[in-house]
Amino acid sequence: MAGSVNGTAALISAQYPLALYLHCASHCLNLAVVKSLHITSVRNMMGVIERVYQFFAAHPKRQTALEKAISDTQPTSKVHKLKDMCRTRWVQRVDAIQVFKSLHQCTVTCMEGICNDGPRLWSPDALTDARSLQLAMTTTDFIYAVVITNACLKYLQALTSNLQAETKDIVATVKEIDTVTATLQSVRDNIDTHHSQWFSTVEKMCADVGTKPSLPRRCGRQIHRSNVPADTPSEYYCRSVSIPMLDHLLSEMKTRFTTHQKTALLGLCIVPSVMVTLPDEECTSKVSQLAYMYQDDLPSPDDVLSELHCWQMKWQHHLREHGQTSLPLSPTTTIRHTSAMYPNIRALISILCTLPVTSCSTERSFSGLKRIKTAFRSSMTAQRLSGLTLLHVHRDLPIYIAAAVDEFSRRHPRRMRMVDILN
Repeated sequence: MAGSVNGTAALISAQYPLALYLHCASHCLNLAVVKSLHITSVRNMMGVIERVYQFFAAHPKRQTALEKAISDTQPTSKVHKLKDMCRTRWVQRVDAIQVFKSLHQCTVTCMEGICNDGPRLWSPDALTDARSLQLAMTTTDFIYAVVITNACLKYLQALTSNLQAETKDIVATVKEIDTVTATLQSVRDNIDTHHSQWFSTVEKMCADVGTKPSLPRRCGRQIHRSNVPADTPSEYYCRSVSIPMLDHLLSEMKTRFTTHQKTALLGLCIVPSVMVTLPDEECTSKVSQLAYMYQDDLPSPDDVLSELHCWQMKWQHHLREHGQTSLPLSPTTTIRHTSAMYPNIRALISILCTLPVTSCSTERSFSGLKRIKTAFRSSMTAQRLSGLTLLHVHRDLPIYIAAAVDEFSRRHPRRMRMVDILN
């Protein structure tokens, strides 16, 4: 689909340049981060954290040992469980890495306790896994990968959360994409200062588990791991992890969020609930950019600004009479309120309806379907599933119980007969 030469997107774009190939905005950020996590040490760190989570989550006895180690080592900690590394949402991985970083010392202590107890209390598999994971978690390569990944991805955590919000919040968030990119560029330009802070955290975490930062084994010819020249551990990890990760993040942020995409997403200012909150000059500027971009698809591009003025007056008058809650919240609901008076506005909104700003609503419907039809209700018929799904989707509509009972009794009179079992 996304092939740059013979992919479907490339073939369509070759004939229709304005048919933009856009991922969901939050997915763009997800892809940007996933692409930047191809560094070997970071990828290995993710695998180790996942194995540690599975080591404790699958066995209550091991989880109890971890909780005891947390109460002995960090009695003030409010977190007592590790989090899973989600495969599709990196923002969940940020939470998992942050929790693991805070419980790193406790986890290593728990692994040491399991190894010391020996086969008297633990199975051979548990002892083997505990020993291998303990060695993996105490290496400098692993600890630095935890620190640098947690530090870099924190800059993007708030952005991805806001990209999953309502329409009016997405408009404000798209403006912040450039701000986040500039912040990452500033960190890259001042890498020495930031790296020294990160490495001091690494030294503290190493001291907590009884190790010291060290250089990995290197040789003249090596292709399976970083082999950069360096005299100290700090210099080595700055060149092999910090700089490549920031460069990848910056490159992917600039590639995924193009100028055309940001212009298209900012076209959401036509939606009335967003438009009434923006200054007239800002709204006019964004719509002008959007109209210039899609001028070949508009009935009369020269009349866009005059139509926009009438469109603004219409919804300002509507706001004074009916209040904020009655305004359309999305392009799909806005297009129903357009008429022949606003042909250009209608064309722009129709285009906006095809742009995947976010797919969070669709994904939430998947979660809702799991609540309605689980594995324990696999015998549910299609008619009942459709009815329950409609009730779930339109739960804001009032239900008149008496009318529902009357309709049910009309359709199924035999089921409404009450049998007196005593007679």
